Amino acid sequence: MDVVTLRILTEKSVMGFGQFKDMTVRHVIDLRRGQYLRWCYYNMSGISFNEQVLKEIHIFEKEYIKKPGIDPGQEIKIRDILAKVFLATAGEAAYCAGKNRIKKLRRVDRINKDYSNKIAYYKKSVLQARNRGH
Repeated sequence: MDVVTLRILTEKSVMGFGQFKDMTVRHVIDLRRGQYLRWCYYNMSGISFNEQVLKEIHIFEKEYIKKPGIDPGQEIKIRDILAKVFLATAGEAAYCAGKNRIKKLRRVDRINKDYSNKIAYYKKSVLQARNRGH
């Protein structure tokens, strides 16, 4: 008789395998290794996660697979979809940061321009006297 074992891991479960074998699932998620957990879910037939962990690593109900079993192709699809979503979000954030940087540079240029115009009217000796407190 063939016995198939299936481990359903929760956040507090110790991994017990792979590169994070001494860590809990929560620690692996906190290390931002969700991609590794997704890979484990789709490529290891005896490993599964509870619903809370699956949602946290961006695997939703329509992407569940029947366990015990594997589906490496599904993992590749999800990885590509998540990469597009995160790259689009990162690109948008970079665009906003770029706009803010341009605004800041323009403000600094305006301040420098005003400051340089005021300094140009004073002689060196007058500026030295101001700095010494005379």
